[in-house]
Amino acid sequence: MNEDEILEYYVERFHYNLQGPKFNHLTPEVLRTIFIRGMRDDCLEHLNLLGKWVILQEMFDEIIRLCLRSSRGSTKGISAIRDPSV
Repeated sequence: MNEDEILEYYVERFHYNLQGPKFNHLTPEVLRTIFIRGMRDDCLEHLNLLGKWVILQEMFDEIIRLCLRSSRGSTKGISAIRDPSV
């Protein structure tokens, strides 16, 4: 995660980088670990405080939803992911 990147853009970039058959075999647990390890510590702490739980215990999809809700200020899903290469 870049220093000035918001969680929503990190989620979008993460999903963009996972496209293609190379990553189809990854389990949600592995995806969660990769995603969390790529986050900045301040964002991880923010999510832990916002969710009132240890984020590592949550399912990958729930972590993604929480990141998007935190960034957007809403409960919308991942339906409109932008292309980070643009």
